[in-house]
Amino acid sequence: MLTVRGASRAVNHFGGLRMSWFVAPAVVFLGLFSVYPLIALVQMALSEVRPENLFGGWHWVGLDNFGSVLASVEFWQSVRVTVYFTAVVLTVNLVLGFLVGSALSAGTADATLTQAVMVFVWALPILVVGNIWRILLADTGLVNTLLGVVGIPGVGWLSSPDLAVWIVALVVCWSTLPFNVMMFRAALLGIPRDLLEAAAIDGASVRQIRWRLIVPLLRPTFMILGILSLMFGFRSFEFVYSLTHGGPGTSSATLPYLAYRDAFTRFDFGRGATEALMSMVVVIVLALCYLRAVRKEGS
Repeated sequence: MLTVRGASRAVNHFGGLRMSWFVAPAVVFLGLFSVYPLIALVQMALSEVRPENLFGGWHWVGLDNFGSVLASVEFWQSVRVTVYFTAVVLTVNLVLGFLVGSALSAGTADATLTQAVMVFVWALPILVVGNIWRILLADTGLVNTLLGVVGIPGVGWLSSPDLAVWIVALVVCWSTLPFNVMMFRAALLGIPRDLLEAAAIDGASVRQIRWRLIVPLLRPTFMILGILSLMFGFRSFEFVYSLTHGGPGTSSATLPYLAYRDAFTRFDFGRGATEALMSMVVVIVLALCYLRAVRKEGS
């Protein structure tokens, strides 16, 4: 018996060593491309980094960069823009995602075709989508041309400080909505039909079934998609870059774009790293909330 146990332990130990060697390349890759850049980002945020000392000799300034950023009017404006931007993405993705997902859960031929088109839209590269909408919404673009045909004056969709951030947010919704629709549709199809039929037999109206039965059952889906929408809205740099470059002025500059601008156009790498680190902290918190929601749903 002791011999069998010893052999079993040896086999398990050998298997664990083999597994360790298998995961070693992944650990090295993660360390080189994730952990090390994160450490460098923190060091840069605590230092004064300019083009002349970018590759060495960083001057340690402690929390001075954080104090400078928090005292900046541009920073708080970008925070406000980011909040508005994210709120639009969250609201549209959840409300329209649920309504369109409900309509497509019927399984008709039209619903299947619509879903196929939405999958194609969702699969398009972000920069491609951004540049297409930038051309369409330009002052002399197709949208204003069509408005002129029917006698409506053109609108500065991307050149107006009052409209730019909202238009960019709606373009983000257009690109991300198909994913939410597919997730809501899958969740709706997972609800037992017997449960819905029993509620209808008991006298519940269509409205009551939707809001008192279906919506509570989809609460985990709402939570997960809500967190994902917040994460995507908060870190949507590519759309801002391709559509408005943060303009006009800074009216559509979200926090991630502000970090890019300070680092790569003003060449204040320490300040840009500080703003990027603040953005990353928010994304990490949202990611932890997402993991907790997924774990809670699976348990």
